[in-house]
Amino acid sequence: MFGAAPSFASQGASLTMGFAPGGQAGAGPEAALKRARQEDRQTCLPVTVRAVERALERRAEAGEEALSFHGTEPGMLILVGTVEAMARQAASIEFSLNDATGRIKARYYLSDRQGRELEDLAPGRHVSVFGGVRTAPEVHLAVTGLRLVQSADEVSFHLIEAAHAALRLQRRHLEPKTPSKPPASARTADAAAMDVSPPKLERPPAEVAPAAVPAAPKAALSGDGLRKAIFAFLQKEGDGRPEGVSFAALCGHADPAPADEVSAALELLVNDGEIYTTIDDGHFQVV
Repeated sequence: MFGAAPSFASQGASLTMGFAPGGQAGAGPEAALKRARQEDRQTCLPVTVRAVERALERRAEAGEEALSFHGTEPGMLILVGTVEAMARQAASIEFSLNDATGRIKARYYLSDRQGRELEDLAPGRHVSVFGGVRTAPEVHLAVTGLRLVQSADEVSFHLIEAAHAALRLQRRHLEPKTPSKPPASARTADAAAMDVSPPKLERPPAEVAPAAVPAAPKAALSGDGLRKAIFAFLQKEGDGRPEGVSFAALCGHADPAPADEVSAALELLVNDGEIYTTIDDGHFQVV
């Protein structure tokens, strides 16, 4: 499926993680930078085949070397799918992985023990795999670990995890960075030398405060205005709270709008895919 398989010796040479063949660490700032970048990528990310295809397209357009997902370069990718077009060889298994979002070719190298554990592997079986994407001799998944899926729930759980991880990475990638405050040492030499308090001003004569004017009653929102107010409140109060915002807090913010109108507005936002329920039907969070 992929042509001639590389030898295990060449694989061992590629896993030296920045060390020279004699076991000595590479010297110089370039080697240190390379090791730092490799350490940053030692993370696992649940993805779908379609997400891998889009990442490859973005890398080709940008002309970059690393494969990134929403600004992150994971070390390992986790996929769950169905085995198709499998070819079993003496030292490896080559197959096509289909997860309903796309297909990707995969190669998995066997050891003696792993060969016995995967005797039941066949086309049509669902598997959970993790590994990295390679582009030579063609685009494929270099599988590091593989196991048979024992329950259909694992497929659903993986899709939920992949969607949740993508949303978290998108939010982190799009959040504006808060500018840091200038250090105290940035004051001028003159201001630091003349560390004196400002001159005291004579207090003006007391004035009679005007009578307080009663605030006008808050108008009840409805329709599109109520939905926009609820969505803006969820964006502000739900930031950094995985459990979301409770229905009682939303009713308090929308007061004096009736609770049934607040519930109807929330239902429309959920149906439009702008918000979703979290720990129960009474807590909501922005997508």
